Amino acid sequence: MNSFVNFFLRIRNSKLFSGIVISVILASAVYAGVTSYDIPPQYTFYIDIFNYGITVFFVIEIIIRMISERSLIKFFSDGWNIFDFLIVTISLVPLNNVESVFVARLLRIIRVLRIITVVPAFRHIIDSLAKTIPRVGFIALLMFIFMYVWGAIGTTVSYTHLTLPTIYSV
Repeated sequence: MNSFVNFFLRIRNSKLFSGIVISVILASAVYAGVTSYDIPPQYTFYIDIFNYGITVFFVIEIIIRMISERSLIKFFSDGWNIFDFLIVTISLVPLNNVESVFVARLLRIIRVLRIITVVPAFRHIIDSLAKTIPRVGFIALLMFIFMYVWGAIGTTVSYTHLTLPTIYSV
C-alpha cells in the first residue's frame, strides 16, 4: 500500500505533472473564452469533447492529489485542497438548460482560478493578502480618526470666525 501511495506522491510532486496541470488550466481558460461566442454547430461537438477532456483530467488530478495525501482528513485540512475539490466537483454538475448557460460559463471560468493553487507564488501572494486585510482595516480606521479630528478642528476654527447670514428672521 505504501508503494502505491508513493507512486502517486511522485506524480504529484513532479515538475512535469505541475506543468501539465498548468497547461490544462490555461486550456480551460481558452475554452471559457471560446464558448462565450456563438459557435457554429459543426464545431460544438469538438468543443464539448475538449470540455469533457479537461473535466476528466481535473478529476484524475484531484484523485491523484487525494491518494498522495494518505488520508482524506489530511487532504481536506488544507484550505487550498478544499477550494480545488469544490471547483472540480462543481464542474461535474451537468448544466444543459438554456437558463443555466450563464451559470455554466461562470463555472468554467472559475476553473481558471485553480492556477492559484498550482503555482506556489500565486498561493503565497493570496496568503499574504489575506494576512494584510485586518491591517488595512486598522489603517482605514486611523485615517477616519485623523479626518474626524481635523474636520472637528476645522469646523471649530471656521465657525468662530464665520458670520452666517440669517435665513429666517423673527
